[in-house]
Amino acid sequence: MCCIGIVFHYWKTKFTTLHRKGGSTMKARRDADVSEAVGPLRALVIRHCASLGERVGALSALVSGLFDAADREGQIAESRALAHQIVGASGSIGFDELSAMAATLEVKLAELQAPCGTTSPALLEHVSILGGELERLAAATKPEHSRLYNADLESAATAVRGQKKAIAS
Repeated sequence: MCCIGIVFHYWKTKFTTLHRKGGSTMKARRDADVSEAVGPLRALVIRHCASLGERVGALSALVSGLFDAADREGQIAESRALAHQIVGASGSIGFDELSAMAATLEVKLAELQAPCGTTSPALLEHVSILGGELERLAAATKPEHSRLYNADLESAATAVRGQKKAIAS
C-alpha cells in the first residue's frame, strides 16, 4: 500500500471509530484539543512577558541616547525596528495597550527618520518620554493582562467551525 493509501486508511478508520462511538466521543476529543491548546498559548504569553522587560529596556536606552548619539540615524533605525517588533509581538498575543504605546513610539521615531524630518529638541524629548512610558507599562505587564491568557478557546473553536461550515456550503 502506498503512503497516501496508508494515511487515508488511518484517517478513515479513526473517523469511523469516532462516528460509531457517538457524538460524546467526538465532543470529548474536541474538548481535549481545546485543553491542549491552552497550555502552549499560556506558555507563549508567559515567555513574551519574561523577555519584554529586556527588549523594552534596550529600546528605552536607545531612545534616551538619541540626544547625544554620534550615529543618530542608525540609532533611530535600530529603535524603530525594535519598537516595530514590540508592536507586532505584543499585539498578536493580546497586549493591546502595550502594542498601541509601542506603535505611537514607532510613528514618532519615523518622524525623526523622515527625509524632511526635524530633530528638534521638543520631538526628541517627546520620543524620550514615550520610551519611558513604554518601559513603565511593560514593567507592570503580567501574563493575565493578555486577552489570550484566559481566552475562551471553546467559543473561538465553535466560531471557527461555524465559519468553515459556512464556507463549505
